[in-house]
Amino acid sequence: MKVAGSLMAMMPMAVRYSQEARMYALMGMLIIAATMALVMYKMPDPEVAIHFDVNQQQAVQTRERILAQVAREGDWGAAAHISLPGLGHVNAEGNGFR
Repeated sequence: MKVAGSLMAMMPMAVRYSQEARMYALMGMLIIAATMALVMYKMPDPEVAIHFDVNQQQAVQTRERILAQVAREGDWGAAAHISLPGLGHVNAEGNGFR
C-alpha cells in the first residue's frame, strides 16, 4: 500500500482505484510516459497542438506566452513528469524552448 499512497500524493487525479497496488503503479507509469512524450514534443516546438486541446490555437498561444515569460524572468520550474530532480529553468532555444 506504500506505493499506492505515494502515487496518490504525487498524482491525486491520475490514480485509478483498484484493490491491488500494482494497478496504481501501472496507471502511474502510463500517465508519466504519456506526459513526458507531450513535454518532449511541445517544448522544442510550442506550436505543436494535440487533439485534446479544446481550443488548439489558444493553447499554442498560451504555451508560447508562458514559456517565453518563464524563460525571460529566469523562474524555476517544477514538474513531477520531468526526469529527476524535476526542477530547472526554461531556456529559449531557436523557435522553441529547452
